[in-house]
This record gives sequence, structure tokens and C-alpha cells, in this order.
Amino acid sequence: MPKIQQLTHAFCLTAHCQPGKARTDYFCQTSIGFCLECRASGAKTYTFRYQNEYGQLKQRRIAPYGDITFAEAQKIARKWRAEVLTGGDPAAKKAERKAIPIYNDLADQHYDYVKTYSKNPGNIDAVLRVHIRPKWGKKRLDEITTPDVAKWLAELRQSGKAPATVEKIRIVFNRSFELALRWQTPGVKFNPVREVLERRTGVCQDFAHVALACLRWAGLAARYVSGYLETRPPAGQDKLVGADASHAWVSVRQLDGTWLDLDPTNDLVGPTSHVTLAWGRDYTDVAPLTGVIFAGRVTSSMQVAVDLARLPDDPT
Repeated sequence: MPKIQQLTHAFCLTAHCQPGKARTDYFCQTSIGFCLECRASGAKTYTFRYQNEYGQLKQRRIAPYGDITFAEAQKIARKWRAEVLTGGDPAAKKAERKAIPIYNDLADQHYDYVKTYSKNPGNIDAVLRVHIRPKWGKKRLDEITTPDVAKWLAELRQSGKAPATVEKIRIVFNRSFELALRWQTPGVKFNPVREVLERRTGVCQDFAHVALACLRWAGLAARYVSGYLETRPPAGQDKLVGADASHAWVSVRQLDGTWLDLDPTNDLVGPTSHVTLAWGRDYTDVAPLTGVIFAGRVTSSMQVAVDLARLPDDPT
């Protein structure tokens, strides 16, 4: 029989399986579905239980007790509870994610395909085995992003590899994702290797990462900048792309030690309408929004708006 309890860090620390039972489940009174599962062996696990849209009782494991803090486990349970309230199914989502292969699986398929037509497939296998698998082999395909690929290629050039070698690596990596798109591999909706450079499309973060890769390849110190644009364009000039929300650009260090801002999205050098919030190595260092919002109503939504106004010149 499950027990209803106000789960706290202190309670979970001392909770144990009831004598004579193989397992005792303690459900939280305030975080619906959040459960501490205690086994007779002494093992304890945070879990989340819920009913899906078909009325079926489902459970998803959060983490073993001790691997994460109580607050972290409760936060995950509340996040999944919010998904359930909006029609989501955390267990099904986990199953879908498990269906997404890692790059090593795709590389195996790529090599098998090459063997069907190439007289010397060993060349492709060598590139995959020596250069690509060690970096990307264990990542799921939907985790491989355009900014990460651009940064990696730049690092390969900086390491002293010949340009022709780096280009061959890029071509083989690109081919893997082209085949994945053709085969409709789960988790692959676009080719991250060619998304920005070949399609010439992307958001400001993409262009900033490509610019960073180019600047660092040339041996220049460069940083990623996150901030906002002035919402009203100067008289006689077109409205800048990205003016409605956050924006990203880069800054390069000059010989005199000062930094010069460059906006690759809008093709600007030393822009004067940009407001810097933070800078770092890349987007992950200075993401403008992080965290989770828990809402009580299914119809709840979040909106963010920023209005920038230029201060008048100081008459003094």
C-alpha cells in the first residue's frame, strides 16, 4: 500500500522499506506523482507516476537517491507533471528519445553503404574511425548542433591539421547526415554540418558561432556576446534583424587590448545600437533564458518583451 507523506530532504534521508515488504512507496502530498521508492535491499529511487491520455498508469524513473539532490528530483517531477497537464507523456517521450540512434550507429550504416559501391571503402572508414567517431560517436544524432560542428571544425584547423584534411573530415561528416536524411533516421531533421554555410540560413546565434570559428581559426581572440538591439532604427535606415528579442554577435580583441564588436547577422562593424548583457566562449556560457516555469493552468503561456529607449545626450 503506497504511503502519502510530505517528502522532504530530511524524510528521504531516513526513509526505509517497511518490515516484511519488498518495496515501500512514499508519495509526496504537495508534488503530485513525485515518489520515493524504497527497496528491502536498502536501495532508494526517486520516481514519477501519472496517468497518460488513455488512462494508463505510467511510471518514469528520475534517479537513484543520492545521485541528485532532493530539490533537483522534485524539480524534475514538477516539470514532468506540467507536461502531463498539457497532454504530454514523459514515459513516451523517453521511449522516443531512446529510439534516436547515436552517431556510431549512423557511422556503421554509412560505412556499410560505402562498401556497396566503393573499391576502397577503407579511406572513409579511416576518417570515421580516427577523426569523427572519437568526438561524436556516443552522442545522439539530435544532440549534434550546427554551432558545435562549426566550433569543432575550427578547433581541428587550429590543431595544425592541413586544410585538405579538415575539408575531407567535413565532407565525410556531411555525407553521414545527408544519408540519415535520405533514410529518414529518427532524430535527424536537418544536416547540422551544412545548415549555415551551404544553406546560408540560421539565427543570430548560428552566424555568431560561425564568425567565432573563423576568427579563432585565424588566430584572433574572440568572444560570444549576448544582448539586445535598439528597437527603433535610426532615421533613414532599415530595421535591424533581431530587434524584437535577444540578439547575439561577436567581439574580437584588437592589438591595443580593446575589443571590437562585429555583428555578422546584420553585417555591422562597431555597432552603436547594441546593448551587451554578457559575453563568454559561446552560447552555452551566456544563454539569455534558463530554467523551468511551472504553471497551474493548462492554458498558461509565457511572453517576453523588451523595449529599449535611447537616453538623451547630456547637455553638459
